[in-house]
Amino acid sequence: MILLIVTGSSASFPFPSPDWAVGHPEDHGLSSSKLAEIGHFAGEQKSGCFAVISSGELVYEAYFVAKPEGALCTNCTNGTAPRALWTTNTTSNIHSSTKSITAALVGIAHDLGFLQLSDPAHLYGVPAWAPPNNRSTIRITDLLSMISGLHWEYYSDYFQGMFLSPDKTAFGEALAAQHQAGSWWVYNNMASQVLEAVLRNATQMDVGEFAQEHLFSKIGLGFPHEAVGWYRDQVGHPTVFDGVQLGCRTLARMGYLWLNNGSWAGTQVVSEEYVRASVQPSTKLNSAYGYLWWLGKSGHWVMPSTAPTDPHGGRVEGNGSNPMFGPSGEHMYGMLGGQGQIAIVDPARNAVYVRQGEAPVLGDTEFQSRLMTLIENAYK
Repeated sequence: MILLIVTGSSASFPFPSPDWAVGHPEDHGLSSSKLAEIGHFAGEQKSGCFAVISSGELVYEAYFVAKPEGALCTNCTNGTAPRALWTTNTTSNIHSSTKSITAALVGIAHDLGFLQLSDPAHLYGVPAWAPPNNRSTIRITDLLSMISGLHWEYYSDYFQGMFLSPDKTAFGEALAAQHQAGSWWVYNNMASQVLEAVLRNATQMDVGEFAQEHLFSKIGLGFPHEAVGWYRDQVGHPTVFDGVQLGCRTLARMGYLWLNNGSWAGTQVVSEEYVRASVQPSTKLNSAYGYLWWLGKSGHWVMPSTAPTDPHGGRVEGNGSNPMFGPSGEHMYGMLGGQGQIAIVDPARNAVYVRQGEAPVLGDTEFQSRLMTLIENAYK
């Protein structure tokens, strides 16, 4: 799991050139001893890496023995590394934090005029959804907001689609309409995979190649390498819901890009308008979700549904403070991937907190909640 904190404005803070500048915690209002305690906690929770970026400087990082995360499918281009001590060069699947990268690519495609966010998705190479089909009203924003209304069931989404389907995009396109678009929020991995077709057809480029040209190369996301690993399904489609492989320091770059409203070292990579929109509630159905980014805002929140076999399985929702961010996280937002692959952006403190590794012993939600409490207490 990677956790990162990012600040709210960019003008006076440095960017990695080529790597992060190193700073002292106390110069940023943080306690070195308390950060060390957080590092110990992260290690106990099967982390591979934990790091804090504050005002553009790396003020703390720690590495541990853990197994890098592999692909979540039986037929993706795969290869899972054994448990080992992580280093600055270790990369691992960031799981659903990949969705936030997909959101960035949709924003860039919009900025470049390849698509309009309010357009029906069927206009971009999904002909089966064209009128008079009842999926013809599904907009690109509906896919970004998890309100497409497409069929969702735990076994179908996580097993048949994510693990077994050789063509993830075709699986997503074949999902039937279960609700009217915009009327129901559910965390639907395979529905979000339809954005692969939208991006590919809108840009007339392979999604991975588009990402490399317009995002990855702009912010050095593969550093110290040029390429960024991204799992593909059996027919060659990048899995845009899961599968980008990053290291602790590189994942922090995505948070830092968003912290700086889409600007990187003087270049506007993603429009500020889109970045700001992506981290506001995109629907009244869930205060905790923007455009494939999770939000710390209180209100009526809905989390990903759990397995029916789980003692607490089923739909997870409530009112009040977001359980993943806590009462002090109202202004925060983040990239949240399963098994604790997380990047939390804290605009009020110009910080990014990053954690990657194996599934935490406490479980994702409880681990993140405790981690955020410890980080809050580390500020002097």
